Amino acid sequence: MAKLTQIEVAQKFALQGDIKSALTELSALQAGGDVAASAALVEIAAYRGKWQDVLKYTKVVFATPSALDTFNVYHDMVMLVARAGLELNNWSDIGNLAKFALRNLKNIEDNQSHIEAVSDLINFAGREGKGSYTTETETEEKRKKKFEDGLDRLEKKKKKFKKKSDRLNHLYGMARVFRYYPGAVALYDEDNDLPDIFENVTFVASALAHCGRQKEAWQVIKSRLNCWWPVEDSQIAPVELLIDEGIKPLMSPNRCQEVLQTPRGPEAN
Repeated sequence: MAKLTQIEVAQKFALQGDIKSALTELSALQAGGDVAASAALVEIAAYRGKWQDVLKYTKVVFATPSALDTFNVYHDMVMLVARAGLELNNWSDIGNLAKFALRNLKNIEDNQSHIEAVSDLINFAGREGKGSYTTETETEEKRKKKFEDGLDRLEKKKKKFKKKSDRLNHLYGMARVFRYYPGAVALYDEDNDLPDIFENVTFVASALAHCGRQKEAWQVIKSRLNCWWPVEDSQIAPVELLIDEGIKPLMSPNRCQEVLQTPRGPEAN
């Protein structure tokens, strides 16, 4: 077995729920200029409600965006900066940080998705956090039709699934792709069974929260935290729980701490 790198050791501690040991490793790496460690520290700071630290560490990430392996992590950083703006109400600082990020994106290839994400942040800061972060372009009726058409096509094709969980993930995935919350709630109410793909779990939890079923929404998240899986070494916790409009009001300090302490991904079993 190959020896783990220091960032992999730090992530392993974090995914085991040992945040103290993870912080020790990450702080040492960050002091040495490791950008991935800074990204991981952003996530921990956000879960601990330390929003000034979120901005401090994110600036390091924005200075060298090419150091990250995936767009996912960069987008998470952008969204956590937006959340920090809402918490701190310092929109001038948020706007300046976003413009700093935009200047540094010229140094990476295939940067259009990054530019769009940062441009949304600049616009959000310009509105001082007022209104929705992104504008919904489709009506609920149109999203409903897409979802129902998807169900009809599935029924006509009689697609075979090896396991019930495969079919369930497919159905919840359709609701998520079409952003049709009532569809996810209907699937959940059918037999209270849950998907095991965390993106789908987050969507059904958000759907339940949107219709006033916050207690059930948290239980859905709690019961499937072990399903969350990082896509690169800097990821230590599901950022979507802190930025989803339906879920973030549920994330009290105690619940945030519970997420950090719950074994996740490869350390869940």
